[in-house]
Amino acid sequence: MTMSNDFRGLLYALDHPKLEGARGLTAAEFGLRMKAQPRAKALFLDPWESLAAEPFHGLTCDGMCEQDLFALGDEDAPAEQMFEAACRLLQTVNGHEAAKLRHPIDSDAWRRWSNPEFLWNDNGLRLMNAGRPCGTRCWT
Repeated sequence: MTMSNDFRGLLYALDHPKLEGARGLTAAEFGLRMKAQPRAKALFLDPWESLAAEPFHGLTCDGMCEQDLFALGDEDAPAEQMFEAACRLLQTVNGHEAAKLRHPIDSDAWRRWSNPEFLWNDNGLRLMNAGRPCGTRCWT
């Protein structure tokens, strides 16, 4: 079987009936509509909230925390360039955008970040909502 990187063939056509309720909505509006669905609440929202309320203990795929999964060490990451790029980005944002980008190291925002097909957490700064200078800087 040949694999393709073109995901577009897996998407519904824009005029597909399944998309009827989403037409004309922003991502935030669609998220609110999805969050109001009892099935989404039962499958995603309620379980996620109950897990997020528990203290973080580590990573698991079977209920048992993996010990010593990662060792701290120098990974030769370009830390100075990364820091400079972050500083340049922060120079392009307004106060509201900066608040969306900056969180204390122990903030729940880090655990609550997700990239689902519909928005259920308003964490982080979505590029589509950012001012043009910020969006441009993110890609440079």
